Amino acid sequence: MHETYENCPYYEQLQYMMDTRLQILFSYMISGDTRLAEKAMYDYRCSLLPNGLMQSRYPSREPQVIPTFNIFFIFMVEDYYWQTGKTSHIIQYRSVIDGILEWFHGHIGKSGLVEELEYWPFVDWVEGWERGVPPAAKKGPATIHSLMYAAGLQTAARLNEITDRKYMAIEYEKRAKDILQVIENTCWDDANGLFRSGPEYNRFSQHDQIWAVLTNLVKGKRAKSVMK
Repeated sequence: MHETYENCPYYEQLQYMMDTRLQILFSYMISGDTRLAEKAMYDYRCSLLPNGLMQSRYPSREPQVIPTFNIFFIFMVEDYYWQTGKTSHIIQYRSVIDGILEWFHGHIGKSGLVEELEYWPFVDWVEGWERGVPPAAKKGPATIHSLMYAAGLQTAARLNEITDRKYMAIEYEKRAKDILQVIENTCWDDANGLFRSGPEYNRFSQHDQIWAVLTNLVKGKRAKSVMK
């Protein structure tokens, strides 16, 4: 590290949000020092755009927005709570979290799922996924985008419960349950025992199955079967 978390130290030397979340978890494991994590979250807040999203890497001269990376910021706030027990930090970033989730909520289409994300709807560098974007996103909603949004809602619900904003916890939990039900109804493929990558896209990825387990959409024996 220099004065920020970096991906990668040799080439880009930029603080990318999803990479930073992983690096923060690693630094929590090897050190009790949370100052660099605190600075990273503050840096990202400084990149906040009028529409409620933050830039995917910051500080940076050239703006870049990856909507899904914003979900990982919500995870960062919860990680910090579990590391420190400080609720003041949650309150500090609640408005940012609200803005992120409202942006995603505004991109729920007629299907009941998140779609047309704009910007760069990146998920992961996967062979066959052009620029890291699930091919299903070109044919309508991609299951993974809605699953990640649901995970963000669930995390936000816990953070609001911890800070006595119960009405928002209830709302976010309901939104998560609603969108997960749509995924169950429209994306589950009974013949293969897996979630399709989109309602209209009859292909499958490990990512969809993993996030279905992480969001508790599937549990127990069914979750084991999906993972296998």
